[in-house]
Amino acid sequence: MKGFTLIEIILVIAIMIILAGVTTPVVADYLRQEEVAKAVDMFYLKIKEARDLAINQADDSSFGVAITNSSFILFKGDSYSNRDTSEDFVYIMPAQVTISGLPEINFYKVTGKSSAATTYTIYDKNKQYKISIDSEGFISR
Repeated sequence: MKGFTLIEIILVIAIMIILAGVTTPVVADYLRQEEVAKAVDMFYLKIKEARDLAINQADDSSFGVAITNSSFILFKGDSYSNRDTSEDFVYIMPAQVTISGLPEINFYKVTGKSSAATTYTIYDKNKQYKISIDSEGFISR
């Protein structure tokens, strides 16, 4: 006789279900970590971009980054409240990510100096990342 018995088919299906049950949480955790790492990288890059734009005097303006509950915004202007909204770059953060620190950081044109020295802490449920900005505008991780 050729073929598989019902017991062999049921056994293979049971093994596949067990493997799927074991690997699904691992894959989900990995994807969450990648999403958080992407948000941290994007935040860091947008802070650097704001400083670079200010130093290069793009449109003869200062630039900054503002943090809200669920996003951060790279903006053009001396402050978030006086910004040119048509130039905003808005990044919506993943739900599990929170950022603590000043609500906005500004970089002055030509010098690239920051409006304040600060450290931003980016949290997810398992880890925290720090991005520091000194009064000269230098950014470090």
